[in-house]
Amino acid sequence: MKKNLCFAFLLSFLVLIFVPGSILASNDEINWDEPFFEVKEFEVFYDEEYENSDDLLDPNTIESDFSIMGGGNCSRTYPGTNTCVLPGDVLYTSKSPSTGFVGHVGIVNTSSNVAHVLTAAGGGFRTNDTVNEWRNRFQAGQTRVYRYNNASRAYNAATKISGIRNNFVQYGIGTNRYDQRYNYCSKMIWQAYSLGGVTLRGWTNTGQVEFISPWNLVNQSYFTRVATF
Repeated sequence: MKKNLCFAFLLSFLVLIFVPGSILASNDEINWDEPFFEVKEFEVFYDEEYENSDDLLDPNTIESDFSIMGGGNCSRTYPGTNTCVLPGDVLYTSKSPSTGFVGHVGIVNTSSNVAHVLTAAGGGFRTNDTVNEWRNRFQAGQTRVYRYNNASRAYNAATKISGIRNNFVQYGIGTNRYDQRYNYCSKMIWQAYSLGGVTLRGWTNTGQVEFISPWNLVNQSYFTRVATF
């Protein structure tokens, strides 16, 4: 019950901020199948020179590039696939009542487990969920795996998760994207990549709140969907 109330509060809060009053006051039906936060204008904080450089790797070859990951073999694959679980992979589960209609994201850490931030009722900042536990929580077939197109930087992002977890106080949406005390799922992943040397796009700034939605985080040219489970 508490979890549902938290999601209901979050949804209501975000609708008031991001959906124009004219839409809320009309009889037009909102299309929930479209990305909830449609970004038309936002501040761009990323390294354009790097994104267009020759350092970017083909995402289809990254899963076998274990030398960049520190050596070793592919010891774990995503359920029902032959795709290796690699540090820095971002897991996106679609919009539904269980995710407050805004989706949810997690990131694979260096132990090949999933780190993600939930409300206190949902478990808070979790770092040791296996991919099977993630699937059971959000239902089979509902998760897409997005892989950043530079393996070494993705791995570096994964190494930053424990430090962010140590600074975590509680789930919350604030105005400072760098504040690690009050965090949520997509903001935490943005911070991990930022600390790893990559500034991802996707932020929306309304003047009252700065927010990066799960879909806007992964719906970028440098991420490629490599699996669904």
